[in-house]
Amino acid sequence: MNADEFLKLLGKATSNAQTFEVSVHLVLGGCLGLNNELALRLGSHLAISTALDVIAELAPTPNCQLDGRRVQEWLPTARDANAARNRVIHSPWYGDPSTGKMLGVINAKKKGAAVWSVPRSASDLQADSDRMRTTAEAAHALVGFPAQLTAKKGS
Repeated sequence: MNADEFLKLLGKATSNAQTFEVSVHLVLGGCLGLNNELALRLGSHLAISTALDVIAELAPTPNCQLDGRRVQEWLPTARDANAARNRVIHSPWYGDPSTGKMLGVINAKKKGAAVWSVPRSASDLQADSDRMRTTAEAAHALVGFPAQLTAKKGS
């Protein structure tokens, strides 16, 4: 994909990643029975994977203030969306400076360990962005947000 297309898609994915992160915090807060402001403040201190682990612990208990069954059904999708978020946001992208084309991401197991590249297309980036958006929409439904507050498809 060319640099302009990459920047446009990355901007949408970044927006959807932020919305996804907030939605995870709201689900965590909902499980705990917290108001939204406190849920966001608490969530800001947790990695998304940690917040999802806490939600997974709370959902099957009678103390969960949301519909635990629905939360448990949402969790695998949320973990997939978090993996998509990490691919998009935390993986360094590489390209060909002679053509201006973005080619993929660079991965490493640990600092100083093996490094390899993974090709990523515009459709891969769009799919990750869509995954984060639809998972956030599902989270909003769990906590009772009206549908009109979620991002529109393609954004």
